[in-house]
Amino acid sequence: MSNTITQNLPQHPFWQFSLHVYQQGNLKNALLSLQDTYKFNINIVLFCCWTGYAGYGRYNRKELQHILENTALWHEKITVALRYLRNRLGHHLTTTWTHAVREAILKEELEAEHVEQLLLADLLTNTPHLKRSTYQRVIDAQHNLQLYCKLTKINLDQDGNNVFYLLLSGVFPNIEPQKIANLCNAKLALYNPHKTSGKQLALEL
Repeated sequence: MSNTITQNLPQHPFWQFSLHVYQQGNLKNALLSLQDTYKFNINIVLFCCWTGYAGYGRYNRKELQHILENTALWHEKITVALRYLRNRLGHHLTTTWTHAVREAILKEELEAEHVEQLLLADLLTNTPHLKRSTYQRVIDAQHNLQLYCKLTKINLDQDGNNVFYLLLSGVFPNIEPQKIANLCNAKLALYNPHKTSGKQLALEL
């Protein structure tokens, strides 16, 4: 993500939040892991975190399903299609002449990501802020992430749960890491009890 490339688009707080998260090296790698390994839409992952972080609370099934349905077309037909073309050029068609084309596609892909985030943020119009403590906001963000897994039938395992831990720890650095780890382990056990098999999230990641 780059703020300079998409500077002509509105600089919504959600976009600024995403840039801040993505510019932290370990969180960037965590997000890419969720995208490449588990096929998450990273914009939805960030949105789940940001709405909790910003005090918008947690979604119910109907609300999050509405969000997914209203952004799916742009995500699949524009954002993912551009990413496919960029990766195709990078992996199979790399020549001196294709580099400029790949860079141009990257610019368009980032703008598509930005537009997708604006579409998501627009769905929050008229949604009130709630009076929530910082820890309550962590719980809201974690709830939103797990509901996203459930609606999309993404079967999160312990490794994926560790990535959620890294992400939430980075978004909420003032919360004791053990509290976030306990929350992540409890949610994993609730949604996927057979995936925990007695293992607990290791804090020495």
